[in-house]
Amino acid sequence: MKFYLELDENAEPSVTVKCKSVTPIVAKIEELCALDTDESELLYGYSGDEIAPLDCVEVVCFFTRDGKVFAMVGEREYATKLRIKQVLELTDDTFIRINQGCVINIKKIENLY
Repeated sequence: MKFYLELDENAEPSVTVKCKSVTPIVAKIEELCALDTDESELLYGYSGDEIAPLDCVEVVCFFTRDGKVFAMVGEREYATKLRIKQVLELTDDTFIRINQGCVINIKKIENLY
């Protein structure tokens, strides 16, 4: 499969796929394009064999453990392929760094001890 990228500050993002049939990878591309999210908020989490797009609104925090960065969404933890610094670059100002290894979503804070 060939990939072409054209950067244009004035263009609306779009994807065109030319193929003989809809393969699993083409279906996945279509699924990703259908997500109604800003590209800056598009993060992926990994849990076992599952790969899931993470909605930043639902993420409680990002934290490090054993040299990896995880996202906490509800009661679930997802591994990410990001560093804490990259998380801060990809998220908006509702996420703040509270220590070297943790970034929290201030809209999810219920209380502090």
